[in-house]
Amino acid sequence: MHIAETFKPADTIPKTKIITFEGEARSGKGTSVRVVQARLLTDGRSVLVIDQGQKFRVLAKLAQDRSVELQDQTAVTGFLRNPGTRPAMLKLLTSLKTMKSDEVNALLYTQAVSMGSAQIAQNADAHPLAVGLLFDEVQQAVNDSIDTVLIDGRSMEKYGRQMAEQKKAQFVMGFYFRCDASIAARRTTGIFVDMDAMSVDEKLVLLEAITKIGDRNRQDTLREVDPMLEPANAYPLHVADFAVNDVRHVRQATLDALLSGMVSINTSYTRSVEEMTEPVVMLAAQALDLHDSEADRLAKNPKLWATFEEFGDPRRPVVARS
Repeated sequence: MHIAETFKPADTIPKTKIITFEGEARSGKGTSVRVVQARLLTDGRSVLVIDQGQKFRVLAKLAQDRSVELQDQTAVTGFLRNPGTRPAMLKLLTSLKTMKSDEVNALLYTQAVSMGSAQIAQNADAHPLAVGLLFDEVQQAVNDSIDTVLIDGRSMEKYGRQMAEQKKAQFVMGFYFRCDASIAARRTTGIFVDMDAMSVDEKLVLLEAITKIGDRNRQDTLREVDPMLEPANAYPLHVADFAVNDVRHVRQATLDALLSGMVSINTSYTRSVEEMTEPVVMLAAQALDLHDSEADRLAKNPKLWATFEEFGDPRRPVVARS
């Protein structure tokens, strides 16, 4: 997404840039976020990762601790509207930052909390709480001069664009991940042998995982607020055709992705973490470099703002009109 789409010459453009990661359950977005973060830190950028889905897990954990019946949406609404819920949510989110990963997993990534999180997300009152905290976190990142914020969650592109439209931060691009439930289940369970070679127990474990992933995706797609939908007109990232060693190809793909503002990647066909994440890392890193370069060009040559309005993205060569 180009800076001039949301900022004007007279605006003070924040240093902080946003890249969002959204998509289906167990599709690889969380892994991609971690790998992109590591690359950007190596590049010398300061990075904040926001796990938006974790907020719903925190709400589910708090509700369960208070014996809220999560299948009763009236009871859930009462819990979410309780004045004490937001402070308790903030307290637990803050404490998570000092916990070890295995402690966080034991607290928030149990089957009960996972199911509760999906139920909480069905309630419209949960989203203002989570989104309000998201905007607060990004604003703090801007105040702290954080270079890049990576947001991991469902339907995050919309909020990234909103922050840019409100002049809070720059929205660079978003990634949408898809993955067939059966493939995602194999990755989750670690069961990769052919069906004929599986034991009965392995088949049952795999079937249960497929069902859970499919149900979660279905719930996310059907929820009333911020349903999970594949973005229209996204740049399709075909991993098998992505030439990671071809500089011109990577740059062209990055420009196409920036023009779309969103990248759609189907991870069903990736065989390794590296194969899945390397194109994402390269697009994200180069998109940030191009974004910074463009901000510098606009600052040095204000006439480019008008060029953008007339011809489109000034990072592309201007084609003479016939």
